[in-house]
Amino acid sequence: MIKTDYPVARQFHTNTSYIADRLPKAGILQSGKKPFKEYPHTPKITLPVPAVPDISFKDVLTGRHSCRQFKNQPVALGELADILFAGYGFSKTTTVVRNEFKQRTVPSAGALYPLEFYILVMSVDELAPGIYHYLPQIAQLEFIHQEPLPVQLLNRLFLQQSWITEAGAVIIATAVIERTLSKYLDRGYRYIMLEAGHAFQNMNLMAAACKTGAADIGAFLDEEIADLLQINAGEELPIYAMVLGVED
Repeated sequence: MIKTDYPVARQFHTNTSYIADRLPKAGILQSGKKPFKEYPHTPKITLPVPAVPDISFKDVLTGRHSCRQFKNQPVALGELADILFAGYGFSKTTTVVRNEFKQRTVPSAGALYPLEFYILVMSVDELAPGIYHYLPQIAQLEFIHQEPLPVQLLNRLFLQQSWITEAGAVIIATAVIERTLSKYLDRGYRYIMLEAGHAFQNMNLMAAACKTGAADIGAFLDEEIADLLQINAGEELPIYAMVLGVED
């Protein structure tokens, strides 16, 4: 039973549950905070315009699979751009009563979009090895760390899943939890996890459409990933990862 065998999971579910006669008061949304991160003093790389492949939705669904064998070839920058766009990109602008709203490729509770995307680049065309941050609002990458990532480090971070070191890139999603929890309190943590699932499924489907090898990763050393990305683990949490490469 979940209550006795998995007490932490049970406690999480209980603490984030809504009960009709004991609904929590809504949080006060913090104003004046940017809905995304930026590294203003780092080099910027403008990504190619997204080019969604002309493929049937049926073929995309049936073509999705997890790939753990990669060729010794770089991932195309255009494919990385397409996959990031599918996961969290800005898709269009709509106007409601003279107010413009920018829509993204995934839903987000309260349109708060707590996720940030970092890319560990090992082998991608036109990109130097290192760590990048994705700016979805302007479709750019910020080059925040310029050294190649040692194989030993990648093995350690991802719990000795050595096939990851043969890939071209790893996309890591983090969550700036205050963006969502400031409005939805503890329940918002569930919403963040659901949103990550939306984003990564989109990326999986785009990878299938582009015929890029991809596999999702949930096993990693959280604190050491946070240290590598140089983020404050008290405010921003690593929650999900995707490996990309040229399928063998």
